[in-house]
Amino acid sequence: ATTACVTFFYNQVNNIYVKKINCNIPFHSSYVAFVESQLLLSLNKIIPCPKKRSSKWISTSIPRTKWFTSTSKLSSADYHTRSSLPLNVTNLVLTRRTEKNINIILQGLGNLYNCGLQPQVANLYPSVEFPVSRGTPMISPSIR
Repeated sequence: ATTACVTFFYNQVNNIYVKKINCNIPFHSSYVAFVESQLLLSLNKIIPCPKKRSSKWISTSIPRTKWFTSTSKLSSADYHTRSSLPLNVTNLVLTRRTEKNINIILQGLGNLYNCGLQPQVANLYPSVEFPVSRGTPMISPSIR
């Protein structure tokens, strides 16, 4: 979010540990999409003569099939603008004041699955030791 929104949120939370990170600009967010042309102009001033990228540089913003085109071989303003402002960003919300945070976290995990990732959900809770104690009620009556 913007700096003002983050500061407002930071001042409102009670009994929750929050660490404020001053980055000033929310990269990889829809908030910076409108500055793409300005970013490209500024980077063209900084990088007037693009240099060839090293063979060790593995690009994540250009598909592997296009790594050998002339434009993708250069560390240019266009390359850095494209990698800073990707079109296919998925924003995951971690908290929301009006809803239970557990629901928000589970929705975020569902969004990760929809993006093709495989989060290790079993790591979120302690491991279950078998066999369970004799006093543990049976779950079979609950299953229909």
